Amino acid sequence: MDTNALQLREALIDQTVTETGERLSITALLVKVVATALRHHARANASYEAGRVKLHKQVNVGIAMSAEEGLVVPVIKEADQKSLVQIVRELQIFREKARQTRFGADDLSGGTFTISNLGMCGIDQFSAIVNPPQSAILAVDRVIKTPVVLPDNTITPCPVMSLTLTVDHRVMDGVVGAKFLAEIKERLEKPDLLREVEKA
Repeated sequence: MDTNALQLREALIDQTVTETGERLSITALLVKVVATALRHHARANASYEAGRVKLHKQVNVGIAMSAEEGLVVPVIKEADQKSLVQIVRELQIFREKARQTRFGADDLSGGTFTISNLGMCGIDQFSAIVNPPQSAILAVDRVIKTPVVLPDNTITPCPVMSLTLTVDHRVMDGVVGAKFLAEIKERLEKPDLLREVEKA
């Protein structure tokens, strides 16, 4: 997570509060960024079923959440086609359903990729287990200020967040996974790409 991503989040918080009553979370921003990147990396948006690789046309992002009965993964369908406000609303609904344990079968089905965010638990780094039959899962850690060397060789504290991608090597190898993760990183760090995501 880069200062630019946090600045965009701050700039959009008033809009999401006005329209949904909720602040724009890092998870919501990541859903949009990841969903946009998945358009360009078919093997990351795939599954391994009955011994064959299946590439999905829809980008359906699952969000790992804690509920009374344990871990659940509700799915934001066609996340790449939805605005940040729409994603915030859906996450808001899912959190309420998690509190009441009222998920329907449709809420939990159809995922093509999963995000697991433990940053709110104070976790600095972890690896998540792939949610079968999906080909990959993204583990998200907390944002912490870390000394960073800038291009002019000065050192300043910057917000940094670790992202760890776990992949099913029957579907995608480390090089493909690295390119996908690199696009997510680039979209979080470059203001122009973040504005593009905001408008998408």
